Amino acid sequence: MSQNNSQTEAQLDGLDYNLEQAPHQAWLPQNVQLRHWNVFEDPPEQLLGKYDYVHTRLLVLVVEAKDPRPIIRNLFKLLKPGGYLQWDELDTVNMAIKKVDQNQHTPALDQLRDWSWADGRHDWTVKLPDFLTEEGFQDATADFHGDPEELTRAFTDQHLLTAEEFAEGLVKLGKKETADKYFRIVEEAYEEEVLGAALCVPRVVCTARKPL
Repeated sequence: MSQNNSQTEAQLDGLDYNLEQAPHQAWLPQNVQLRHWNVFEDPPEQLLGKYDYVHTRLLVLVVEAKDPRPIIRNLFKLLKPGGYLQWDELDTVNMAIKKVDQNQHTPALDQLRDWSWADGRHDWTVKLPDFLTEEGFQDATADFHGDPEELTRAFTDQHLLTAEEFAEGLVKLGKKETADKYFRIVEEAYEEEVLGAALCVPRVVCTARKPL
């Protein structure tokens, strides 16, 4: 998230409910500040209408009940009139398994894909422009980007790490049996990946403007 202080310098503010993975403030440039904020809560008063540009990404596992509108309303409050929002998200609707050998069986990767498809709980990501327009944004658009072959392996590794992180969260919630199932599937999916299979999840990049 950024605020223009002049024509030559921008103030960059990073907002998150958990900053444990962020660099120490002393290692950041002077024009970068980090602060705690839960996107489901109203922004602090000093942040209301402060930003020219707000960028958020990968809230696919955070949005509740297939409804991103509570988050959109709070992001709207951060922007100045005429300010822009960019939201980068995973397109689980069009995810697919890519294989070097089409005869290869990939039950674990298939399972990870099917979990993401279940109940259409992540279908909202491809409808973001509609949600943004409904909540008062203008000029909402979406661009879709697939995986280039040279990055297919790297992105699949990333998806497997995300699945592991989700399983670790289940452990913290006391759902060890379900977590163990996820860990096992991830391990088997990695073995399939080594043989030339990949879980391809396109990205959707949405932009919209707050009215003047």
